[in-house]
Amino acid sequence: MDVCARAVFELTDWSKWDKGAGMHELLIRAFRRTRFVEVLNLKLSLRVGNRRFRVPVMCGVVLAGIDEPWMIELLKHLLKHTSGLFVDVGINIGQTLAVVKTVAPSRHYMGFEPNPVCVSYVHELIRLNGLADCTIVPAALHREDALLKLDLYHTYPADGTASIVENFRKDRSVVQRLIVPAYRFDNLGKYFGPLDIGVVKMDVEGAELDVLKGMRTAVEKNRPVIMMEVLPVYSSVNEDRLRRQEELEGELRTLGYALLRVRKDGRRFAGLENVPYIGIHGDLTRCDYVCLPRERRENLCAGAAVG
Repeated sequence: MDVCARAVFELTDWSKWDKGAGMHELLIRAFRRTRFVEVLNLKLSLRVGNRRFRVPVMCGVVLAGIDEPWMIELLKHLLKHTSGLFVDVGINIGQTLAVVKTVAPSRHYMGFEPNPVCVSYVHELIRLNGLADCTIVPAALHREDALLKLDLYHTYPADGTASIVENFRKDRSVVQRLIVPAYRFDNLGKYFGPLDIGVVKMDVEGAELDVLKGMRTAVEKNRPVIMMEVLPVYSSVNEDRLRRQEELEGELRTLGYALLRVRKDGRRFAGLENVPYIGIHGDLTRCDYVCLPRERRENLCAGAAVG
């Protein structure tokens, strides 16, 4: 343990202590950067908002913290103004799950994740914390039922940059390729019965258009709030990304949705900004959007700073 403690101390960026990150979170993050996590199965503790979670360490994977604390404040607002199922497309290791169960513990949560390492980790996270009303589907969402290739770009088994969009990261080499199942959301009623969705969160590394097309009927019927990350196009030379982005914008307009960008003050939620389109940019702080049904926009924005 002396060696482990020394490694944690040396790898921790203590300068962040005065910037709002808790010491416990910093220690967990530093510990994840050592090789100890590859051989140990531990149970650690993590605070999310006003709730403390027990987090497993499995196969080198650990939920070290919430990288997007602004989401806690945003979800507090959105979940207060909506009801129905929370659909999390791209669970990864349960970052959004932890926030939802902190903000609205009784909200029914359904998550989709094609990476089997992530699925196993999230099941253990749910078990350790006794989280209720959680349904985990070990698959991707897509415009049709299919077997797809999931490309991982890092050796980290829970790679958050993995994508089912072929050649999405043209500047990187594929480290591992998995064959994964994918479903059209609108086809899932035959397995789960009617699904009354209130909020959809997408973090799918370029596959936003495919997910939206696959749940078009549900979106038209339920008119949920849609939260999504849309990574930058960077340049008009990146024709594939630009085409998918423009098609996504067109699909949202056809469905009658308004596009608002999440504004941030550092890591804090600073409000929503009306944007006519996403545009070409390279700013990773401008990648998060909330899409609202136009007929409910005024009600859903009540109490939130909108510019």
